Amino acid sequence: MNILYEEDGNFKVGSIMADNTTSLQVENVSGKRSKVKAANVMLRFAQPALAEFLAQAEALAETIEVDFLWECCPPDEFGFEQIAAEYFGHAPSSLEAAAALIRLHGAPIYFHKKGKGRYRAAPPDVLKAALAGAEKKRQQLALQARYTEQLCRFELPSEFAGHLAIALQAGSQHPRGQGAGSGLRGNAFIRRASAATLWRIALHARLPFAEIPIRTLSRRHGLSAHRVGRMG
Repeated sequence: MNILYEEDGNFKVGSIMADNTTSLQVENVSGKRSKVKAANVMLRFAQPALAEFLAQAEALAETIEVDFLWECCPPDEFGFEQIAAEYFGHAPSSLEAAAALIRLHGAPIYFHKKGKGRYRAAPPDVLKAALAGAEKKRQQLALQARYTEQLCRFELPSEFAGHLAIALQAGSQHPRGQGAGSGLRGNAFIRRASAATLWRIALHARLPFAEIPIRTLSRRHGLSAHRVGRMG
């Protein structure tokens, strides 16, 4: 007999070597043996084979529609096998129960964990707010990735056009980029950028030469206007 159990927030499988009621001695696919608390055992199964179980369960979990699964949930706390039966429309196989568990566990915005294998569906208003927050974060990360990609090519994102002169001035006052680009709202590349890097971006962006703080540049970094021109 085999078991699916939870350990450190992850699901694992093992073959039972000894069952001591409150704990079990199990052997995993690689042959390593370990002690598992009985309370951490999610389910027991004989088929499919131990080496194939998790992969098949994860593949089946990917086919479960999270929105529909959420609609299937009762308003109160429930167990994963209960919702697996509701979703699949019949008493679930070990594989189906495991797939439902993996899907529930992997969608914390939709399903709030209440205990080992037990969850509660997020209320509609809470879910709506959480999804909106997740989408906003996704868009922010995508935008930051685009900014970083462009800046690494010494290209100026259009959103930064009105801030580059400020960033240059800040960069000229902080040789290692400390405080540089404070007007750019936390872009990591700008904050760490050296003055020379910012000036090179300015030249590629065709920032009017009069707006580049040459005097401060020469005084703090020993770079002449001729060297600034060579950065481009």
